[in-house]
Amino acid sequence: MISEFDAAGVLTALAVRSGNPWFKPDRPNCGVFEGAFHADGTATFKDGTTKDYAWDRGRISGLTPHRIRIERLDGQSFSAEVDRHTLVVGARSYRALNLGEPVWMISEKVGGDPDALLAKIIRRIRR
Repeated sequence: MISEFDAAGVLTALAVRSGNPWFKPDRPNCGVFEGAFHADGTATFKDGTTKDYAWDRGRISGLTPHRIRIERLDGQSFSAEVDRHTLVVGARSYRALNLGEPVWMISEKVGGDPDALLAKIIRRIRR
């Protein structure tokens, strides 16, 4: 499930998927991104509004208290803002992540700018 907090602080589901019950730690459970290192998607809400998202897989190449940089498997790098609502899976917290670790991340494209990203979920990949 992909979810986020709304203006009132209520956690709202953006997407719920089911699929392969055999967990694969390097990608979302449903296998929708099998073999991929980047995907773009748009969520359309009941009221007709939309939000654009990106899914990326790679290694952490930069960490600051409020920003993460990822180098994707195609060699391209990008960074995303991290806030108190960013969910970190497979680590105690954002601060427990380390340079060079493999991760996948879902980020929201903010304000229609493809380079303005807000990390929603960061998942450490265990091998």
